[in-house]
Order: sequence, then structure tokens, then C-alpha cells
Amino acid sequence: MELAKRSSAPGLSDKTNLGRMQGILMSRIVGMIAVGIPYKMAAALLVGTVLLAVGCVSAPTQGLSDARQAVQAAREAGAATQAPEQLRSAELHLSRAEQAFDKGLFRHAEQDARMSHQIALKAGKTAQTNNAINQAQRAVEQARKNHALSADVVSLLAGAEVAAATGEEEHAAVLAVKVGKVALLDIERKRAHERNLSYLRQAKPMRGKIRLYLSAMNSEQHRQWQSAGEALAKNEGQKALSLLKQLGSELAAIIRQRQVEKAAISRQRGYIQYRVQRGDTLWFIARRKGIYGNSLMWPLIYRDNIDSVTNADTIRPGDVLLIQSRPSAANIRSAIEFAKRRGPGALKEIRQADRGYLGSQVQL
Repeated sequence: MELAKRSSAPGLSDKTNLGRMQGILMSRIVGMIAVGIPYKMAAALLVGTVLLAVGCVSAPTQGLSDARQAVQAAREAGAATQAPEQLRSAELHLSRAEQAFDKGLFRHAEQDARMSHQIALKAGKTAQTNNAINQAQRAVEQARKNHALSADVVSLLAGAEVAAATGEEEHAAVLAVKVGKVALLDIERKRAHERNLSYLRQAKPMRGKIRLYLSAMNSEQHRQWQSAGEALAKNEGQKALSLLKQLGSELAAIIRQRQVEKAAISRQRGYIQYRVQRGDTLWFIARRKGIYGNSLMWPLIYRDNIDSVTNADTIRPGDVLLIQSRPSAANIRSAIEFAKRRGPGALKEIRQADRGYLGSQVQL
């Protein structure tokens, strides 16, 4: 009882208390030897009690180290702006602990170090949570600017803010991280959708142009053509555009080669070459004075260019047509008769009639 009272006497430092306890313990040990307790037992008791006393008032070096690390971690987490009051409190307790330690007031140092450590951990966690929410808010704003903001993201952000306000910081941080991830996914989905629309806008008219070259396609190119159509039907713009670009490149090479061959044929057989202008039709071309001067002779032009003119009602500006300079009378007669018989009707029926004319055409 005397030992306990003296060790907690007011106004005495921990070092002074330690000296008093050791003096009292020494006197007790001497008394024990005097009454017959063996020396070794008394010595062992002396060492154990001294160590116990020292342990009770040992310098709190580990506590100070933990507090310093926690305060530094809170600073690095942004507590100076995100949790300034908590950080200042942690720093104040750490300063008091260091002053008490220097004066040998180890119990006071230990208490302040413990408080500093706890408050600094809290400040660091608060700062991390606030940073996560700030990042989530920026992600939401980015999604809004990209017209990709979903109701799920708005709901998650509201939940994170409520959790932070009610002290559920871990839950708030988890929700805030989820907000950022979902917002970024929404933005990427929106951008992917816009890219796909761009591909579709390019692919659809391209397929319309390539359609005019169906007769020039081989079996593999026909399969590509069909695959591109299926991709368009499924709104797979990138796939459709890729197939059509490849197909268009192959057909362009074929057309160039055929134009070279046509030029050679025209020189050998007395053909003339005519480059199609915008607004031209076979009817108008045949009517030109430098051609036939008779619009009803247009089937002659159609027959001689069937490899590139797949539809008599549609020709492409820039195409080069081969036109006989001196067709036979029989060919002129059958062409005019066909032109007179060919009346208005559905495109499919007209093309069937055109094929029929080509099958009965008198050969040169």
C-alpha cells in the first residue's frame, strides 16, 4: 500500500517514483535476508521486482513512433484539407507526448501518444474517404458531360455521401470506388455506341455502292457481301465496315484491270470509250450525236458492258463504257425492238426482262 501511494504521489516525475520504489524494495529484501531467507532467493526477488517496476514506467518509445507514423500517414492522405481539425488534434497530442517524454513524464507521454495515434488514424481514414468521394464526383461529372450518366451511378454516389456523413467511412469508401468504376464503364459504353453508329453510317452507303458490282464478284466475295449484310442487320458496324472495305478494295482492283482490258479491246474491235458523267443514263448516252444519235439503241451499250452495268437503270459516274462504233444492222434492230417492248414495272421484273434480252441477243 505504501508503495502504491508513493508511486502515484503528485508532483513527482516517473524517474523519482522509480527511485523511491527501488529504495523501498531494497529495504524489504534486506529484511527478508535478516529473517533467514537464502541470499539467492532474495537476489532473484530483487531482480524480478526491479524489472517489474521498470516495466511499469518504461519509456513509451514505440508509442511515440506509432503516433508519428500515423500522423505522417494522415498528412500524406490529405488530412490537412480533408480532415484539418482531426489532424491538428493528432499533432497537438503528439507534441505533448514528445514534451512529456523529454521531461521523463512517461505516463503522460504514453497517454498523449496513444491519443495522437488514434486520432491520426481517424483523420487518415476520413481523408481517404473524402478523396474517394471527390474522385467519384469527378467521374460522375465526366459521365454527365459525355451524356453517359446512369441512374445507378447517381444512386451509388448519394449512398456514399450519406455513409460518409453518418460516419460509415469504410462503407462510403467502397461505394465511392464503385461509383468511379461504374461511371467509367458507362462512358466507355457510350463511346463504343457512338463509334458503332459512325461505322454503320459509313458501311450502309458503302454497301449500296458495292451492290452495283455484284456481277463482278466471285463466290468468296459474294460470301463477304452476305456477311457484311448480316453484320449490318445485327448493328455490328465495325465488322460490316471492315468486310466492305476489304471487298471494295478487291473489286476496285478488278474494275481497274477490266478497264485496261476494255481499252485494249476497243482498239482492236473498233469500240469507243465513254466516261459516265453525273446524271447520265444509257438512254441519254445512246442519244448523243457522237454515239448513236438514237436513244432506243441503249440496249447495245448495256450488252457490251454487262460486266460492270448490273442494272440497266443505274450506272456509276466515272465508269468507262465500251461502245461499238459500227454495230450490225441485226443488233441495232433487236436492240430497238427490245427498248420499245421494255415498259415500266418493278425493278426485279425489269432486270429479268433485261436478262432475257441479253440471252436472245444476236452475236457479232
